[in-house]
Amino acid sequence: MDTRSIGHGFSSMGLAPSVTLKNTTWIRTLHFPLDSWNITLGVWQFVSSKEEIFTAHSGSEAWTAQVSLDTSTQFLQTATSLLDLTQVSIVNTKLGDPMVAAGEVAQPSLLLDSAASLHLATAPCSPDIAVLGLVYNTTLEAQGIVIGVTLKSFEMDENSTHWYNVTAQLCQLISLSDCGEVTLIDLVLTADPSLLLLTTHGLFLGQLPNDDLSDDSTSSIETFAQGQVSWSEIDLDNSISYSSFHLVHTPVCHDSYYKSSTDQEAYVIMIGNESSEKEIFLSSSPYSNWTISPPSSILSQSQNLLYDHHTDSFVALHQNKASKSVRTFSASQLLDGNASNRSHYPPFQLPGTFHPAHSQAMCLHPTEHEIFVYGNQVG
Repeated sequence: MDTRSIGHGFSSMGLAPSVTLKNTTWIRTLHFPLDSWNITLGVWQFVSSKEEIFTAHSGSEAWTAQVSLDTSTQFLQTATSLLDLTQVSIVNTKLGDPMVAAGEVAQPSLLLDSAASLHLATAPCSPDIAVLGLVYNTTLEAQGIVIGVTLKSFEMDENSTHWYNVTAQLCQLISLSDCGEVTLIDLVLTADPSLLLLTTHGLFLGQLPNDDLSDDSTSSIETFAQGQVSWSEIDLDNSISYSSFHLVHTPVCHDSYYKSSTDQEAYVIMIGNESSEKEIFLSSSPYSNWTISPPSSILSQSQNLLYDHHTDSFVALHQNKASKSVRTFSASQLLDGNASNRSHYPPFQLPGTFHPAHSQAMCLHPTEHEIFVYGNQVG
């Protein structure tokens, strides 16, 4: 029996589906009218405007949409995600020179042929939206700083990712005889919203338009398609070898804590690779001022670092030649090189066979106080 016959049978029994939309701060259930079954198309169908469904407290955080029939059985249930793309500024912002529109590539997939790796940064409030950054082995293979923005959660659709070359925009901020030598190392997308690009020639900050792009109910994605990003170079020590660092941060969606009384700080941290004893650079929105933790800091051997706003502390993946462990330190300990190296809680020892993932190897559960460490194992 095909789905059309099943749907027609349920409609004949006076049943119609319901859709429950929810995120961490808001929930609403919509019921299809009993006469919404379209015999010709074989679907339930009804039309409602965005303003009739959502309220001022719905937030810009992504919603989960759960569809089910009005029956006690779990038959014909499904779930998907729902986004209001007009509320996601990264989608509606021109990050650089559009590559396809400029005729640089006939097929965006060709960009991956010479790329050594791919960095991905999801939007904190809309995980289906992500920024992709291409990393090349050598400057000879590089096509500059190439980043893409997904629109449809990586669907196999030639229009699902928009590719931009931001080399020209970044090179206007630095003095280089050959801008082709600039290559991407890492990237971070925050909920502010801001896009940080770590490159071989510096750390750059892209300030995006606010997610609340318009209150006009007649607005559409096309209205904001020409939004511009404001690029600036972050002033750090000129002697830094940027290629030996990577970026880490704890994604915070401020809409997820609508009724929370705690301060939801989102830190971005530039930390050395492979536990090398280097300075740690730390900043929070608007990322114009950076604090430097010296090599003598207790965190100088940390490979990964996250901020836990619930306890105002930093969680470190700490390793040396003898062991690997997860430790928790107060914010003041991170900034004071002479502070005690005693962890807030007993350190969690990782097995000797564990090898953490490169760069981002830890994440915090968004609502539960749990830490996940992943590599060749998950702990």
